[in-house]
Amino acid sequence: MKKLLLCLFGLALAGALNANNISISNATLTGQNTSSNFYLVQFDISWENSWLTSSGPSNWDAAWVFVKYRVKNNYYSAPGATGSTTTITVASTTGLRVGMPVSVTTGAGVFAAGTVVTAITNGTTFTVSAAPTTALTGGANIITGQSIWEPAWLNNTGNTAPSGSTMDMGLLDPATAFNATTNPGLGVFMYRSANGTGTNTWTGAKLQWNYGANGVADNAMVEIRVFAIEMVYVPTGAFKVGSGGTESGSFTTGTWSSGATIPLSISSESAITIGNSTGNLWGTSTTGNNTIGGAGSLPDAFPKGYNKFYAMKYEITQQEYVDFLNSLTQNQASACMYSGSSFRYAISGSSVGSYTTGNPYIGCNDMSLGDMTAFLDWSCLRPMTELEFEKACRGTANAVANEYAWGNTNIAGSQYTFSNFGATNEVIASNYSTSAGNAAYTLTTPNDGTNGPVRAGIFAGTGGNTGRITSGASFYGIMELSGNLKEHIVTVADTRGRLFTGNHGNGAIDASGVADVANWPLPATGAGACLRGGDWDHAATDLRVSDRSSGGFTPSGRNGIYGGRGVRTAP
Repeated sequence: MKKLLLCLFGLALAGALNANNISISNATLTGQNTSSNFYLVQFDISWENSWLTSSGPSNWDAAWVFVKYRVKNNYYSAPGATGSTTTITVASTTGLRVGMPVSVTTGAGVFAAGTVVTAITNGTTFTVSAAPTTALTGGANIITGQSIWEPAWLNNTGNTAPSGSTMDMGLLDPATAFNATTNPGLGVFMYRSANGTGTNTWTGAKLQWNYGANGVADNAMVEIRVFAIEMVYVPTGAFKVGSGGTESGSFTTGTWSSGATIPLSISSESAITIGNSTGNLWGTSTTGNNTIGGAGSLPDAFPKGYNKFYAMKYEITQQEYVDFLNSLTQNQASACMYSGSSFRYAISGSSVGSYTTGNPYIGCNDMSLGDMTAFLDWSCLRPMTELEFEKACRGTANAVANEYAWGNTNIAGSQYTFSNFGATNEVIASNYSTSAGNAAYTLTTPNDGTNGPVRAGIFAGTGGNTGRITSGASFYGIMELSGNLKEHIVTVADTRGRLFTGNHGNGAIDASGVADVANWPLPATGAGACLRGGDWDHAATDLRVSDRSSGGFTPSGRNGIYGGRGVRTAP
C-alpha cells in the first residue's frame, strides 16, 4: 500500500480567524477500512467566545466543518492519445478524475485553455468539455491531467464527537435520507452539548470519509484539507417581515396603502401569495430598485425563514476568499479573482497557490454575485433569502419601526479612528458608542486611506464589549447584518428569485468558475438576487432591517461595497 501524503490545513473563515480564532490542527487520516472503503479524518478544533443557551433566543454558535481531498500527482497518458471530438481515447484512464484540467504536453494536438474531463467512459475513453482545437491524431500525443481538490463525501455513521460537543451531519439534500453516492454527507456542524459560554477546545474529532464513494482507490496517495466556518443557529419559529416603519420598499401586508408599513407574520414554510390583498405579502414599491415585483407567489420550497437554519456569523473575509481561490483550478481561480486594490481590498497573486491578502481579517469586498455563489457552492452552503435575512436580524421579537439589526433605532454617528489597523485585533480607538449600535456606514467610516469595510466582528471586540446593541449584533448574535458590506441576497422581486428552492452547494463549481446549483440566482445578469443590509459608504437608512432600497436591484458586477455570507438549512 502506498504511503499517504497529508496536507494539513485549517481554514478559519470570516470572524472565525478574526474574532474568535477558530482553528483546525493535527488533521490526519487514520483507521483505513478497505472492506468498506473509508478512512477516519481526525482533527482537533478550537474557537473562542462560543455559546449555547436554552433560554432567550435558545440558540448556539457552531463550526461548519468540511473536508477536501486531492489524489496526489497528475495524470499522464501514454503516447498515442487520439480524438477530434469531445471523446478522447488513451491507453488507460487510470488516474484520471472528473473535473481535471487537461492539456496536450507532447504532440500536435491542442486543447483550449480550461478544457476539463467531464466523464470517464471506460478504461480507455473519456469525454472533455470542448473538442480539441487541433485534433489529436495519435503518434506522440501525450495528455496531462492536473490534480484537483474535490469534496470528501462523509458517512452519516462512524463519526466521533469529542466530549462536550455534538455533531450534526449536513447532507447534500437535508430533506431526504442519506445515500453514499446520491446524497452524501458534505460536512458536520459541531457545537456545545450543554449550556455554556467561552472557548471550545475539542481534540480527537473523527469524520468517516467514504473514499470509495468518491472513486478513490485503496492505495491512492491523497492529500486532505479540513476547513471550519463559524455559524450561528437560527431556530424554527414565527417572525415578522416589515417593521411598521417607513423604510424604502419595505415588506408589508397586502392591505397596506400608504404611510407606515404593516408587519406580516411568517408562521410556516407554506407557499406565500404576493399581492396587494388581505393576508398576502406585499411591498411599498412596485417599480425601480426597491420594487416588490408583480403579483405572484413564493412556493413551498422557497426558504422563508420559519424553519431552522444556520447563518455565517460574519461576512466572508479576504482570507477566506484567498483560501477558496487557492483550492481551485487556475481557470476557475482566474474567473473568481479580482485584481483591484481600492477600499481595503488587498487580494493579490497570479496563480493558484500564490494568492494572498494584506487584509486577511477584513470583509471581502469587490465581491460579485458570481464570486459569492461560487464560494458558497464550494463550501457546501447556499445564499440567504430576503425573508431569512429579516429573521436573522429581528428574530422572533416584536418588530420595531425602522430598527437596525441590534433591535432599536439608535446608531453611532461619529467618525471612528482605529488601533492596530488591519491586524487581527483591529479595534475602534475613538468614537465607539457605549450606548448606541455601532456599525460601519458613511458617518462612521473615515474619509481617508482607512475607508472601506472593517474587521469582521470589530464592534464586539472593542473594550471587551459583548452587549447586543453596542456590538451591533442581531437577535441571534450574527454580526454586521447592518452595515460594513451590502450582501448578495435571494430576492422575492423577480421570477428567478422566486424559483429558489434552497438547494445547497455540492462542494464543487463548474470548470469556468461558476456555481452550478439548480435555481440559484444567475451571476451573468444578477437575476434572482438583490442587495440588503447597507454598507460602509452609504447612509444609515440603508442599514435598517426592513430597508429594501436595493431589494429589486439585480447586481452582476463587482463593487467596493459588495460582500456576502452563506447559510445552510439545519439538519
